[in-house]
Parts: sequence; structure tokens; C-alpha cells
Amino acid sequence: MISMRPVAFNTNKLRAEQTEYDESYGVQGEYKLKPAIERTLTEAIEGAPHFDYFAAVGQRLIRIIHGTPSLYLHAHVTRGHLEFYVGRTGARARNLFRRFESHATDAKYHHNGIVICRCDTAVAPRWEGIANKVVRQLKERHRLCVANLAAHGGGGIPKTAESVIYMTWKVLYQPVFLTQPVRADVDSVAKEVSAQVDGTTSEDTIRRAIDPITRLVVEAEDIEWAAGHAPPLAAPRAIR
Repeated sequence: MISMRPVAFNTNKLRAEQTEYDESYGVQGEYKLKPAIERTLTEAIEGAPHFDYFAAVGQRLIRIIHGTPSLYLHAHVTRGHLEFYVGRTGARARNLFRRFESHATDAKYHHNGIVICRCDTAVAPRWEGIANKVVRQLKERHRLCVANLAAHGGGGIPKTAESVIYMTWKVLYQPVFLTQPVRADVDSVAKEVSAQVDGTTSEDTIRRAIDPITRLVVEAEDIEWAAGHAPPLAAPRAIR
């Protein structure tokens, strides 16, 4: 399948639609998604690219992060307003919905979500561990390209052969001042993280994965809201 344009979801809207469905039809036995939600999330999963290499995952993740402010062009939202979380789950609509639902109702208070890509479940935990180390190094250097970014380093392994890498986020009331990462930061982080994993992932691979972080404009994905999910044209306080 040809990869489609990344689609962003208002996860509160998904939750409200599911709650209405549950109340109307009742849920007995195995949990059942509203068919329209299952279809929409399945399309997002199947439309995302499948990657076999860590560098490709990192590049797409950063490009989607860079492209996210374009979803709020009339609301004065900058990268400094955005707090992200990156996770993984089984490549099924039900799995993805439950992660979106959890992040919207727990302490994260993240009411937006997007699929980054698909990958083999067997490699997902290792890639997640590398991503955690990269994020930690960028934070220590105060070189994150957004207000905050977290990547979960644990969790069970799904039974599906394929996993999805997804991201959730919220818009902060007040922006965080950001320092633009440069090539020297990329080289330093790649060297440190490769050493931490005993060279099982090369400096060059990590460097290629995070290199787009230095090019905010040219390395940005063109993202669109799912139908009916776009927020009102308002200030960050109103769209959080």
C-alpha cells in the first residue's frame, strides 16, 4: 500500500464517539470499537509506512514533529508550545485506540494522536530503548526541538507480528524557549548513544536518524487533521 499523508486525531473526539456507541449498543464480552473508529484508525495504520531500519523511523518522527505546528497555523502555536510522547503498540485499531484513550485520561493529558510508522514487533523494544537514550541526551544538552518529548522504555510486547510507533501530544499554555540543535549536537549525541549500546547501533545510523532535527523547515511532514477533528481557530489556551 502507498503511504498516505499523516493524519492527526483529536483523541477526545474519538473517546466521545466510542462512549456514545457503548451507551447506545452496550458492550458484552470482548471489547468492540465503534465500526467508524475502527475503520479510520485501521486506515491510518495501514497507510503509514513500514520501516525495517531505525534511521528511517527517527527521520519520519522528527519530520512529523516539525510539521505539527502547521496544524495550528491560525492559533499561534509554535514548537515551544508542544509536549510529545512517543510509544508503541500492536498494529491493530483497538490497541491504538486504547493507547490514545489512556494518554488522554492519565496525567499526560494528551488529547491529540498520530501514527508515525509500522515496524516488526521483534525490533520495536530495541528501537524504543535507543530512542529513549537519544531523547535523554538531547534533554541533557537542552537541545530538544519542542517543549518536551518522552519515549516510554517498557511495556508488554504485543501478540501481533507488526507494531505501530505512535505519538500523542498536548498544547501548552505558555511556550518554552528553545535552542536550535546544530550538527555538532547531532554528532555528539550519536557518539554517546552508540557507546551506550556497545556499538550494536552505529554512530552513523543514529546520526542519520536524528539529522533532520537541524533543519526545521525543509524536514517537515505535511500533516492533516482527520475529518472533523481540527480544533477551533483560537489561542493555545483554548485548544489545549
